[in-house]
Amino acid sequence: MDDSLPKYLNSPETAFFHKGRNLYAIHCASGEIRETGYALLLEGYMDTIAVHKAGLRNAVASLGTAFTRDQAKMLKRYANKVVIGYDSDNAGVQASLRAGEILLEEGFRVEVLDLDGAKDPDEFLSKYSIKEFQKRVENAIPFLEFKFRNLVKDIPPRTIQDKAEIIRRLAPDILKISSAVEKEGYERFLSQELGLTWDAVQDEINSLANKDQKDKGISKKNSNIQDIYVKNRNNNKGIELVYPMNTVVPLGVFKAEQIILRIILENPDKKRIVTENLGNDFWRLKEHKYIFENYPEKNLGLVDSNESWYVEVQKRLAEIYEIDIGTDKDEILLEDCISSIKNSQNKESLEELQAKKINLEKSGDMDGALKILQEIGERLKREKYYRRNDCELPAGKGKFDG
Repeated sequence: MDDSLPKYLNSPETAFFHKGRNLYAIHCASGEIRETGYALLLEGYMDTIAVHKAGLRNAVASLGTAFTRDQAKMLKRYANKVVIGYDSDNAGVQASLRAGEILLEEGFRVEVLDLDGAKDPDEFLSKYSIKEFQKRVENAIPFLEFKFRNLVKDIPPRTIQDKAEIIRRLAPDILKISSAVEKEGYERFLSQELGLTWDAVQDEINSLANKDQKDKGISKKNSNIQDIYVKNRNNNKGIELVYPMNTVVPLGVFKAEQIILRIILENPDKKRIVTENLGNDFWRLKEHKYIFENYPEKNLGLVDSNESWYVEVQKRLAEIYEIDIGTDKDEILLEDCISSIKNSQNKESLEELQAKKINLEKSGDMDGALKILQEIGERLKREKYYRRNDCELPAGKGKFDG
């Protein structure tokens, strides 16, 4: 493979095979995971193969996707401890943080491998011995310490406010720990590292826990408005999308955006077709735009100060990966989705013109209102022409119209 090709070529999902619900090499690693008491979670296929060849047969990898809750539950059948050995670059660090949070929520003891001196396990084993690699595994650092180290790089604890922010960032993870001994250990670790008393750290974490409980109570009262989701199926077999009912985005546009992204995740070269037809600012959901701009090339590796943002992006990404599109019809689907978004844009533009006309009439500017009315008439004539001749803005397909 030359430099023009991607590192991994991922096959599409099918009705029988979902990447987010499987782990690479789990079939031959499960016994060793049970025996050693932990799983070595790696990022790629080649890393896993290299580690197995070296003699550590408890290694598995996610199948070309972000680590999912379903994959965590699969590992839970075999062990309660996971050592994460993702790539050491920025994208790998961010992926380790997200995987670690999921694993903590599922009740795992989580540690992270320090691969200083190499970009990934495969490269490490080519440079150093298996004994050195095993030593790194044995000395893997606890996940919360790993997260702390990365937080202090972004937020150097120079002021009291900085220290409080670091505690706030780590508090949700500490509160997930069921062991009182471990919880106190991490609280004391923070007090030593940040130069604060243990009581101050404990009080800060407890106050955040109390606030979280209050917020959950408010959220529960408003759940009929905020948390209602409905599953919608379109005419394509196997496509199921979760559409938030409180969104201002038309259902047709929401589905079109997700299907465009699903096609691009398998065929990144088709990004050019989308931008040529729709530009870069047509996205109605900011999560969709973020995925389009950063995935798969950057692998969602950008740093964002709001951790809840990653949850939203991962949720959308998981939905998109669940969409099953046949490779034989992706060109037609892409064309239909682009047409649907264009039609929606044109419709909204007409509605804006009508609103402008009404405002001009109310203000007494009848000449201005007449000009707007003429513009609306011209726009409708053009639409009729496009429908009749099926050119530039075809509306006859309408498969995803909301």
